Amino acid sequence: MQCGMTNSDPGALGKIFVLHSLQSMLKSLHIQNLALIDDLTLEFGEGLNLLTGETGSGKSIIVDSMGLILGKRAGSDVIRAGADSAKVEAVVELNARVRQFLCCSGIEAGDDWAVFRREISRSGRGRAWINHSAVTLGFLQELGLSLADIHGQQDQQLLQQPNLHIDLLDDFAENSVERAQVEDAYDRMTKLQKQMHAAEIAEHERHQRIEFLQFQIREIEEARLQPDEEEGLLRERNLLTHGEELARLSGEIYQWLYNQDESALGLLSRSMRNLQKLAAIDPELQALEASARNAQFLLEDLSHRMRDYFEAIDFDPARLEQVELRLDRIERLKKKYLGSVSEILKLLPKLKEEQAQLANWEENRLRIADQYATAVKEYQDVAARLSEKRQKAAAAMQKAMETELRSLAMERSRFIVSTQLSEPTRKGIDRIEFLISPNVGEEPRPLAKIASGGELSRLMLALETTLHASGRELMVFDEVDSGIGGRVAETIGLKLKRLASRHQVFCVTHLPQIAAFGDIHFRVGKEVRKGRTFIVVERLDAHSKLQEVARMLAGARIGKSALDHARELISRSSTSRS
Repeated sequence: MQCGMTNSDPGALGKIFVLHSLQSMLKSLHIQNLALIDDLTLEFGEGLNLLTGETGSGKSIIVDSMGLILGKRAGSDVIRAGADSAKVEAVVELNARVRQFLCCSGIEAGDDWAVFRREISRSGRGRAWINHSAVTLGFLQELGLSLADIHGQQDQQLLQQPNLHIDLLDDFAENSVERAQVEDAYDRMTKLQKQMHAAEIAEHERHQRIEFLQFQIREIEEARLQPDEEEGLLRERNLLTHGEELARLSGEIYQWLYNQDESALGLLSRSMRNLQKLAAIDPELQALEASARNAQFLLEDLSHRMRDYFEAIDFDPARLEQVELRLDRIERLKKKYLGSVSEILKLLPKLKEEQAQLANWEENRLRIADQYATAVKEYQDVAARLSEKRQKAAAAMQKAMETELRSLAMERSRFIVSTQLSEPTRKGIDRIEFLISPNVGEEPRPLAKIASGGELSRLMLALETTLHASGRELMVFDEVDSGIGGRVAETIGLKLKRLASRHQVFCVTHLPQIAAFGDIHFRVGKEVRKGRTFIVVERLDAHSKLQEVARMLAGARIGKSALDHARELISRSSTSRS
């Protein structure tokens, strides 16, 4: 879901941000140069955190910045005019599961908290960090599944997609173990089905393949390739190609060192005789005499090596031709099989294995067919058990949903979990679809064909409340307060408050009945300074909260009756929280 960062987002009404478990808590949020926000720091707390303000005041930007921390994508258009980049930083208190996830990913976290940072630049490049470790958006998105859910209008659209209803029913029924068993059984079944299909290759294709494999095996075996052969041949070719030059150079060295009148060794011998006479007169020169003797030994060894090297040179044009032909054959095999000599040698046993499998085609086909039949039976068994559990859960979910809908001014609605058998899939043998009849006497119909935006919002709230009752986590909504008021609005506020007793919840609302339930209340507004628009946020104390709820009731002109009504709402919310 893209982050639409605009200063006027009608879909921002009633957005709720739910952080999984009070053990995971968003402690603070620092936003810089994001849309109309210049530099803003917010300190949050446990329970229900509320954002209120006029339409278009920028509440949605704050919620969307939370989405950026969780890996939501955004373009450079979200950067405030005149700035090079936008930055969001959040301090998050971590639960044990998230700490373990970070630890296994090689990211150091404090004892119970981490700093999440996200930066979006004008160039379009975005960067993200957790503490001092750089992470990808994909990593943040995966981690976000363990931290929080942000729900908006697009998520209501997902509710209208029947293919997702089966997942919601399984969430309600806590079918994760059974679902995993069905998925594993389906994967085994389809894998064997593909193998069986491959084993049923037409007979003439099988024979053609066997003949081709035999040719390849024979070609490689007849080549008698050796792992280090090519390297040795290349060196030998180099020596044979330069044989005449090698003989000339080594022969000259031998002549100069030893085998001529004025050779180096001859001159050194005469020098040593003079040096011996000098050392007899001046004993200090005896060390030089020893050095000269060592030099003589070295020159003799070098001359003998050059002689042996010269005599070993065998410039054989016939051998050079043999080497060239062998290297050419190796090169052709390398190009044909697209690999080095060592890779061709590794390919040979694989070719032989495939040949053996095709040669034993009938035996192999029967074996796979037997395994496939067993896998089909296993899938049918686990899928049937899951289907039976879904049938029971469907009735319980219908009852729970209708109970919730009655409290949300949809008491005339009937909620149906339709279950039908389907073709086998990775999710089982059931087709699940949620149907609704909003009025008495109407046949249940798909949500996409009958539910309005406000009804979808309340359906989502009812659904998430129902899922939470079975131990599941909740998500985020959009327009949860659309088209409602009065008693129903108070009921929604109470539901959110009860949710906030187990989770940290952020809610954007325009309804005073919901605002009255807030534990921490922020008022969002806009102001113009030096020709620029800025978003400003004020954390309200008890007096300011009373004023804000009164404003939401009466508008800009707040009178005594509005204040009394606001005071009554806040008081009533306090007494109904239990």
